[in-house]
Amino acid sequence: MKSQPIHLGIVGLGPKGLYGLERLLANLKHAGNLPPVHLHLFNETEHFATGWIYATNQPDYLLMNYPNRYISLNPESSPKPIVELPSFTEWRSRKTGKTPAEEAVLIAPRKEVGAYLKHHFEELCKQASGFIKLSRHITKVTGISKQENGFKIQTSDALVDALSFESILITTGHSTAICSKLQTETPRPGHIPFVYPFSETLEQIPPGTTVACKGMGLTALDTILGLTEGKGGRFIACKDDRLQYLKSGAEPARILPYSRSGIPMVPRDAQHPNTRPVSFYLKELVSRKLDEANPIHFETEVLPVIIQDLETEYYHKLFEYYGFESIPAHNWGEFQQMRQDFHKQHPDAPLFAAEHLWHPRLEPETDCHRAVAHYWEFWLAELKQKNSAYVAAASAWRFLSDDFNKLYSSGLFTPRSVKRIQHEYFNLFNRTAYGPPVLNIKKMLALMQAGILDFSYARFPECTPQAGVAISNACDSLDIDYSVDARIPRGFSRKCSLLFTTDPEIFGYKTQLTGQLHCTPEGHPLNDVGRAEPRIVLYGTPTEGRLFDNDTLSRKHNDTASNWARQAVVRLTATNLVTP
Repeated sequence: MKSQPIHLGIVGLGPKGLYGLERLLANLKHAGNLPPVHLHLFNETEHFATGWIYATNQPDYLLMNYPNRYISLNPESSPKPIVELPSFTEWRSRKTGKTPAEEAVLIAPRKEVGAYLKHHFEELCKQASGFIKLSRHITKVTGISKQENGFKIQTSDALVDALSFESILITTGHSTAICSKLQTETPRPGHIPFVYPFSETLEQIPPGTTVACKGMGLTALDTILGLTEGKGGRFIACKDDRLQYLKSGAEPARILPYSRSGIPMVPRDAQHPNTRPVSFYLKELVSRKLDEANPIHFETEVLPVIIQDLETEYYHKLFEYYGFESIPAHNWGEFQQMRQDFHKQHPDAPLFAAEHLWHPRLEPETDCHRAVAHYWEFWLAELKQKNSAYVAAASAWRFLSDDFNKLYSSGLFTPRSVKRIQHEYFNLFNRTAYGPPVLNIKKMLALMQAGILDFSYARFPECTPQAGVAISNACDSLDIDYSVDARIPRGFSRKCSLLFTTDPEIFGYKTQLTGQLHCTPEGHPLNDVGRAEPRIVLYGTPTEGRLFDNDTLSRKHNDTASNWARQAVVRLTATNLVTP
């Protein structure tokens, strides 16, 4: 008698969903001799493997914010993939004719990364058809509920309501937070609460208008380019390594970005040489704290050590620049003595502290617009240097984040510490370490020179985000026609109708007061009484209540999908042993 298929599901098929699919297929193929498997892939749009961030139909001017060399589909775990998965650099090299070394230092449009992801998704699906049944569902998953022998997945079209799923991987990215924001925000004329996709949102804004833009991060830069280059404007190169903007006449007259701090992101240059860390204070602290397993207060116990590493990175690069003889310090006291000796020998060398990087004083203080221009021009000049101490300090968090994540995912931070990290320091660290490519900052400066981009109200002005009101600072006010919220929302309201507010047996309601899910380090969701659901695994953004900084394209960082795939196949093997 032929046995009934066992149903598995992946909810959300962006890059993280693709990684989960790849690991499951590799483990299924490696195991062999399993019961029939029917794998269901759920995605709200036709953009399987890419999501909206890497959709292949977006414009060329939407770039990655790091170089090609960091992008790869190759898994960190075994068994080996069922198809060849070259790195993005290798794959793109075959298409462009450039050498892998040339491609490695370039920054690609996001849609090209999407083409890479989509190509290999199709290859995986083609190979999978030889040993499992695979179904793609373009639908919205509205709920998951627990049954006696599995899980029921509710969708907007009810196509799979009769099925029982043995295991589910949930990789919904930011969609829950976006849906929550759109459900809870009161619609207002002239206000756009979320800017993607541009083809639907920014088309509402007519030429010659004044637009207030809430946010000064990567999404805000995308929005500004969407309102200018996306409206037919062009950037041309000038002899002095600057760009000039040629207006199309379809763009707004003025775009006014603003944020709480008024401090823009630090740009990154793909061509800049890689720096290697020389300071390991945080690494040593994490090892010690994990052994002690006591509650940890971030701002008193961990932040000072992060500052030590950051300042040490800065000064060792400065020592190198001045030819000051030094060795990596084994303790903070030794380093402070070296720093003191250095400044005695070089009294004109700039003093530095982490606060200078995280909370810089933009000059002139009386002119936010000029201050932002000066800030970006400073960083562009630093990035042209091979051994910039400032660039070393700004890059330091990239080396520290892996060790910090080990501490964060241990669950040892106090609740107040977690809140401060999520609401204050997460954005602070990202602003300095994961900024936009140099090209985009040159475009911003060109738009400022053209009189379109205006940072006069950048530092937390008073602004009611709707049409017909004024944006104002201490000195002036200006009427606006449109406002856009150019930020990616985080967290969600438990009052909304969302996937994670459906079954308290799986997703706890009390824990959602923070606007995030609680889960184990392995990604299993926790309910109100702290019970984990072992056959459901969260991956990526949904785990951020427990796992820190889930880079969309990273296969290494917080990889909960590999264990989900292994455990699912282990249970399938056991099932096959008792199948008649």
